[in-house]
Amino acid sequence: MQWKQANLHVGDKIEIMATEIEVVSSVVERGDIDRQHMLAAYQNLKEFLIKEGRLK
Repeated sequence: MQWKQANLHVGDKIEIMATEIEVVSSVVERGDIDRQHMLAAYQNLKEFLIKEGRLK
């Protein structure tokens, strides 16, 4: 699957399979990571999933 060209929507289901490969693809896009923002997003998602009963 080419992630950059996929049109995924909320509710779409995907299957990811891990495998060992010999050749690594080059990075398509890379940006700076705001770790505080990422942590806040994780905590919000965790709280939401606990309230939904999907996470304990």
